[in-house]
Amino acid sequence: MRYGLVLCGQHPLVSGAYRDVYQYPDDDDFLIKTIKPLARERHRQRLTWYNAWRRAGHYKTLLRELNEYLAIERRGQAPFPFVQHWLGLVATDLGFGMVVRKVRGRDGGLAPTLAAEVARSGFTAELRARFDELIEDVARRHILWSDLSPTNVLVANDPIHGDRLVIIDGLGDRRWIPVNAMSFTANRFSLIRHARRLVRTLEQIEQARRPAPALLVVAPD
Repeated sequence: MRYGLVLCGQHPLVSGAYRDVYQYPDDDDFLIKTIKPLARERHRQRLTWYNAWRRAGHYKTLLRELNEYLAIERRGQAPFPFVQHWLGLVATDLGFGMVVRKVRGRDGGLAPTLAAEVARSGFTAELRARFDELIEDVARRHILWSDLSPTNVLVANDPIHGDRLVIIDGLGDRRWIPVNAMSFTANRFSLIRHARRLVRTLEQIEQARRPAPALLVVAPD
């Protein structure tokens, strides 16, 4: 019996630590994000009385992101050019998947991650300015973004918005007490603190791409 879209056996376009990303079967502009089987198994093995009450189980991250997407929509702010467009949920043979719009790069293919772009071209002044603008956009609109990672941001380009950075993962608040959701100031402070940490990571990536200085060898007399 077929249950939803059949993805099993297909090769994901992108595979992360928690999710696999597949091409949507009927539209080249859409993608489907599913929970990796290994992530589901790890969650099952770590299940204890302490977290068993979380009825969503391994979907907790998905639920957290959906909650933030719905909050943005409720405020009448969606869609933003700096947040990947969410289109809904779909049942698949790999569990529920999130349908999102594909974020494209300059070549028309999948946009590179911020980590990949810095490793390729460096953390340029232009890219730093775009990153600062992204953090300010997120803070000003009181969007909750708890997982600031160089792989959760894409370096995008399209005819309408031009060059920009787009958040694709990590929305929502992980805290038990949602302080950032309750306070605009607390959310801004948290964003700036995590952004500084991310900048240090990007600077380390840039440093790693630079060739090591040549050693000066002095021949003996």
